[in-house]
Amino acid sequence: MKDVSSSGGMRPSTRRRFRTGRSAGLAGALALSLTGVGLVGVNVTSATPAGAASTVPIMVSASLDSPVVSNPPMFQGVEAAVSYLNANGGLHGHHIRLIKCDNKNTPNLEVACARQAVSTKVIALVGSNFETNPTGVKAILGKGGVPNIAPVGGTPTLADAPTDFDIWSFLGTRASIGQAMGTRTCKTGTGVAVNVPIANLSVDYVKVGMKTGGVKPVTTVEVPISATGYAPAIEQLTSLKATCVFPVIVETQYLPYFQALQSAGSKVRNFVPSVGFPTEALKTIGAAGSKNTVETSTYLTPLANSSTPQVRLFMKEMKKYQPGAHTDGESENSWVSVMTLNQVTKGLTKWTAAGVLNAIRHASHVNVGFGVPTLNFTKKNPTPKLSAIYDTKYHIHIVKSGTQFSDTNTILTVESTLKKMTLTATGK
Repeated sequence: MKDVSSSGGMRPSTRRRFRTGRSAGLAGALALSLTGVGLVGVNVTSATPAGAASTVPIMVSASLDSPVVSNPPMFQGVEAAVSYLNANGGLHGHHIRLIKCDNKNTPNLEVACARQAVSTKVIALVGSNFETNPTGVKAILGKGGVPNIAPVGGTPTLADAPTDFDIWSFLGTRASIGQAMGTRTCKTGTGVAVNVPIANLSVDYVKVGMKTGGVKPVTTVEVPISATGYAPAIEQLTSLKATCVFPVIVETQYLPYFQALQSAGSKVRNFVPSVGFPTEALKTIGAAGSKNTVETSTYLTPLANSSTPQVRLFMKEMKKYQPGAHTDGESENSWVSVMTLNQVTKGLTKWTAAGVLNAIRHASHVNVGFGVPTLNFTKKNPTPKLSAIYDTKYHIHIVKSGTQFSDTNTILTVESTLKKMTLTATGK
């Protein structure tokens, strides 16, 4: 069975650039099988520095240019990180050759990109996302032994993939949202969700987190996938008297959603994952529509007032190598994926996919300085179906105004919630 996507503003996962308006989110659920669309496999090269031992290929695969959904920041974060490393000696003396593969968020091209990764003998996939055909991708990368350091776990299907190493998972983020409600003294909570199966699945997972956090779930407010106005949904939300809410909606719907809350004078507290939350759009509605929204993230968000050196480096190098790019959770996650590869390959002698895969599996202290708790890739999650999930701790951020966030000292551990999750046919 092919999976539907975990996406749309409801995913963390990625913050997306939609091309067809409000009906275009939830990529897997609405993915187009774009037969006849050519695979875009582009080599991004720069001059090999003098003294480089060799050149090693890596790949980033996501949706770059699609009539359904696009993820340019995922590519931009990887490109900036590769440019930065190559300008500073490469990958431990080895020049990096970056291959960009546009999978257009479609099943056939996701598989084609996975096959290209194997056939071109890349040492790893970084900053990549596969949502519409994770079963096919899982089989190809597994057989080819190509590791995927994933900035965003696209679907639960990849949660036990032997070559997948999530640093920001679909399931973990939902657990963290539910638990965050408990830390913010929410008594009751509900979701405002588009009426597609993957949204309902997301709601189920968040509610498990809510129960762990001592929050009582109430009836979910469902809205059409094509909704352009949220007044009826907000009226229903008000009647439920829920104190906290998590929107499971398409990215482009956040603006009308917040505007409707503002017009109704609603005081509910919103809880969202940082990736998928359109911070740029918040400039339009300002503090009145978004203030005090709670955001969960594995990392210290680059939009927060953080003094973390690596966050500052990320912001600086993105401006240098990708001017005009969104320095958001999506590009940040992709940057972190490359830096994770750089860390786990220190001292590597066999520069092949098998060599890198072995190095990752033996890496027990991975921390690239973004505030994310140390990842131990040698310790599998105790739940077999979630064995590839390593991100079990999340920061909480609070929206102060517009695109300004404040970091809190609260870090959530979601291991106990993950153990309680039952993966359904939609996810596995």
